[in-house]
Amino acid sequence: MNGPPPFEPLGATPDRVFEFRYTVFNVSARLDARRFEVRAGVRTMAAPVDRLQHLYVHVDPERGVDELLLSYAAPGGRLKRIRVFADAGEGGFTRLVDALLAARPDIDIRHLERREAWDRTGSRELDRWVLPGVMAVAIAALALMFAPRVLHGFDRGEATISAAALARGERPETRNLIVEGRLLIDGAHFAEHDPDRAGEATTAWIPLVGPDHGATEPVGALLEVRNRTRADILALAGRARFEGLLRDIWWEGLDGRRRAAMEKQGLRLAPEVAVVEFGASPGSDLAIALGVVGLLTAMMLGVTLALRRRAQSAARTRSRVPLNRPRGPTFDDDEG
Repeated sequence: MNGPPPFEPLGATPDRVFEFRYTVFNVSARLDARRFEVRAGVRTMAAPVDRLQHLYVHVDPERGVDELLLSYAAPGGRLKRIRVFADAGEGGFTRLVDALLAARPDIDIRHLERREAWDRTGSRELDRWVLPGVMAVAIAALALMFAPRVLHGFDRGEATISAAALARGERPETRNLIVEGRLLIDGAHFAEHDPDRAGEATTAWIPLVGPDHGATEPVGALLEVRNRTRADILALAGRARFEGLLRDIWWEGLDGRRRAAMEKQGLRLAPEVAVVEFGASPGSDLAIALGVVGLLTAMMLGVTLALRRRAQSAARTRSRVPLNRPRGPTFDDDEG
C-alpha cells in the first residue's frame, strides 16, 4: 500500500467531521474507520487509522494554543508524524481528540511527560516557531523578489548608447540609459490582444533598432512599455531617444514564454536580447521595493502581535478542558 486508503462512505455526520480555528486558518478534519485526514490552509495531511502509533496533546495556556501530535507507521516501518494546531477552547479540536481515542485507545500517551512523549514520537517542539518561521520565509522571499529593484535604486549613473551597440552586447557601467534608435512599431508585441479593450492600459515589447538595421536581421534590443494605452504606445514611433532602465539583473529581461510568443508572432530575435523598460527610474524602483516589503513586513508583525495578545488574553480568561488528563484507564503503546 503506497498511501492512505480512500474514505469509506460513512456520511458527513457531526461526530466524523471536525472544524476549528488556528490563528488565521480554518482547520477541517475527517475520520472514518480506515483513514484520518486534516486540512489546514493549503496543506493536507492523512494517515491510515490502523497504522497510528501514538497520540499526544500539548496544551500551552500561556499562548492559548493546543497541539495534537500523531505518529503513524509509514511503508517500510519509518515513523512519521502529523501535527495539528488549534486555538485554545476550540470544541472541534476536543471532539477530534475524543474520536481518535475512541477509535484507537491503545495509542494514548497523554499521561507521559512532554519531553518523553516528544522523544517517543521522534518530534520536536514546533508550534511556537510556526508563525515566526512563516513570516521569516515570506519576508525573505519578498526581499529576494525585489532585490533587482533595490540594486537599480542605488544605481545613480546615466549613459547614452545606440540601439545597435546595445544589440551587439555593449554595456555601460550604469543601467540608467538613454537609447538612441528607432522603433519597429509593426513588430510590437502586446500583453493582450483583445481589440475591445484597446483603451485600457497594457504592456508592449517593441523592437528597438539602429538606423541601418536590415529587414532580415535579428532583433537584439526591445523597449518594454508598461501601463499605457495602445494609442500612447503607438505614438512613441516618432521618437528617436528613449529613457529607461536596462533590465538585466538576475531573472530580469525577456522570459522564455514571452520570447516564444513573440517568435510565434513572426519576430526574429537574437540569442541575447537587451530589454529596456521605458520611463523606469532608480527612484521609482527603490520606492516600490521598500514600500511593498516594508508594508507587508509591518502587516505581518502587526498580525503576530495581535495573535500574541489574543493568546495571552485567552490564557487569563478561559476555563480550560484538561485534554492531557485521560478520562479512563491509560494504555501504553508497544513500538515493537
